[in-house]
Parts: sequence; C-alpha cells; structure tokens
Amino acid sequence: MQAAHLPPILTERTRHIFKVLVEHYIKTGSPVGSRTLSDYPGIHFSSATIRTILSDLEEQGFVCSTHTSSGRVPTTSGYHFFVDQLLMTRPTLEKEVEFYEQQWNRTFTTNEVIKMASSLLSALTKLVGLVMLPKKTKVILRKVEFLPLSSERILAILVMNEADVQSWMLPVERSYTPRELEQASHHLNTHYSGMELKEICTLLSKNICPAHQKLDVLVEKFMTLAVLAFAKAEEAFESSEGYVVNGQTQLLEFCEAHNLRKMRGIFEALEQKKILLHLFNQCVEQQTLQLFIGREVGHKLFDDYAFVALPYAVQGERVGALGVIGPMRMAYERVISTVHLVSKLLSRVLERKEVT
Repeated sequence: MQAAHLPPILTERTRHIFKVLVEHYIKTGSPVGSRTLSDYPGIHFSSATIRTILSDLEEQGFVCSTHTSSGRVPTTSGYHFFVDQLLMTRPTLEKEVEFYEQQWNRTFTTNEVIKMASSLLSALTKLVGLVMLPKKTKVILRKVEFLPLSSERILAILVMNEADVQSWMLPVERSYTPRELEQASHHLNTHYSGMELKEICTLLSKNICPAHQKLDVLVEKFMTLAVLAFAKAEEAFESSEGYVVNGQTQLLEFCEAHNLRKMRGIFEALEQKKILLHLFNQCVEQQTLQLFIGREVGHKLFDDYAFVALPYAVQGERVGALGVIGPMRMAYERVISTVHLVSKLLSRVLERKEVT
C-alpha cells in the first residue's frame, strides 16, 4: 500500500470494534459513538469499555473526533489499517472474467477496450473509473505514405500497430511530384513494413536497407525526411501518456450543495490528468494495489477522497494501471474486488489482441 502503516498491534477485541466502526461510517457517513457500537449485533461490551477502546484507537491515530459530534471517524492511517489488515476481499472468479470477455469481441480497437474498461469500473462501483492508456512497448510500422502539400512541405502519414495513425507536415528543400512521393513510399513500405520503429530509425540513420540493396538516388534524397518522420512517430508514442475517465457525475451524490464549486474543480483536475498520471505511474512501478487517501492523492481538492489503483499487464509486462476514485468512505471491499476483476479482464483482452 501507499503509506507506511502502523503494525497490527491491536487486540482482537479492539480490532473488532474498529472494524465495525469503519464499516458503519462507510455505510452511513455519520461519526460513530460508543452507544451506536454497544447496540451493534455481536458486540457485548459496555459503553464504558467501548469508550476506553475508542480513546486508545484515537491515541494510536486510527480514529479522530469530530467538532460537531462525540463520535469518531477513521483517519487516513485507520483506513489503511482497515484495508491492509481487516478487509476480506473475495478472489476474482474465472466465470466473471469470461462473462465480460465474451462481450468484448475482437473487433474493438485498443482505445475502445480502454473506454469499456473505464465504463465498467464506474458501473460496478458507482464511482469514477479511470484506465491509463497502455504504454507502447513495441511500435510496429504498417504503412507510410507521403503526400505533396506545397513546394515547401509534404505530409507524412504513418499507420502503426493496429490502426494508430499519425501525420506530420515536413519541410522540403524542393518540390516533389506525386509520382516521386509514391515511389519513395513504396520503397519504404516494401522494406520496412512490419518492423519496429526503433529498428527502422537505426537502419535509416546508417543508410542501410534490410534487403542489403543499394539505395537509389531518389530514396537517398528522402532518407532525412524518413528518419525525421519515423523519429517523430516514435517520440509521439513514447510521450502519449493519458487515461480515460468515466462516471465523474457519480461524485455528485457525495457532494453537498455548498461544495459545487469544489466539485467543478475536481472535474477539471480529472481532465488535466497530471496528478493522477503520476500516481498511475507509481502504481505501475510498485506492481501491486495502491491506496492513496486524502492528502496522499497530492492535491487539496482530493483531501476528502481516495484513489484505489492496480496495474494491468500484457504478455507479463506491466503496461498501465486502472483505478477508482471516490470519497474516503467508499465501499473498499467492492472497489478492490472490482479493480482486480477489470485488471484481469483488460490484461486478457489486450493479450488476445496482441496474438490476433
């Protein structure tokens, strides 16, 4: 998990009281007092005993008192302890993965699958679902085409991987006829289609053709342009970080009327993406489920929220992460089970697309 948490030094009695307190607060949103806990089924302690336990929990930083009530609410450390030590999440069932996998047929593009995963996260948790775009571990050239724009510029169009299309306007020292541009495109497609961009850039920079043929004069003139076009494409894919977000309006359910301005700020922050991308990248590096609560998210707008994130992989290599953002008192058991389900589903679907 994200923070350095307190060790599980609580007695079984105290752990039980604390678990009930957190679950009750998550369900109701109201601070929990000793009377509420003493009336709870399965708790057979006096109010005085429970008050002592709550005082001990507060001293250890697991709960805090509110200004408007004698009850307690969980702290950031308390939520971490609850998730790490007390929460029991059920394993993802294979039939659940297969159910959704059958609905995500092979005709969908990667971007469409990412959008579907984000939507599924939101639908199952009733919160905001986010899925990081997969990092391109391999960028394969499918087709290149040069088109004349003017006497000083040409348009380079590259098709890569499944159907990723990039285009750039490139400066030229002289005008080229459509026929010349077609010949250059044909040569590059013949010898480089199906290769990785990094390998292509290396070969072109050394003026080498895979077929070990001597390059004709026309293609030699295009070497600089080809190197520039492929280098731009490679750079674009390496820097194409982002994520798809779905279900922002779900947060309105937890927003009070006087906080609508703050909610607009949260919506804008979700669109800007810089804050959560940093956390997503951290999640990918850590390789495990990450829980960011309140200030751990890194922006004051999210001080009352939590972010649960989990990596997903393709062919055993972690290429991205997905997660759910919602109020601190989110239903962690459901959220964590859902991110595990969607991570496994997304990994399987993307791996299948790699093979097909």
